[in-house]
Amino acid sequence: MPLLEGFLMLNCKKGDMARQVVSLCGNEGTLHEVVEFVGSVDFAISGVQQNVWKTRRAWPGNRMSQTGVFFSPELDCLIPDAWLRPIRPGDLDEEITTQEPVGEVA
Repeated sequence: MPLLEGFLMLNCKKGDMARQVVSLCGNEGTLHEVVEFVGSVDFAISGVQQNVWKTRRAWPGNRMSQTGVFFSPELDCLIPDAWLRPIRPGDLDEEITTQEPVGEVA
């Protein structure tokens, strides 16, 4: 469920761990720590105002920028909220798992 940050409906909140679901350069699936809400920014090459978070990559390894340049995971990244999905404790508790007896196999 989106978080109301000020007057904005956002997917993430500060401190979340989030999975990147959209990337302009193949970084889908990377995990990030959500560090700080930056605000509405004319993001990258899209020319569209996006609500952006400053994030830090959660796992070691190089990351590719929109310009094709690799940079260190220690650097903070700016990623639109719409491109992130939070991973929070309890998310997996929503799954229903039951054990049902299986009938005899003929």
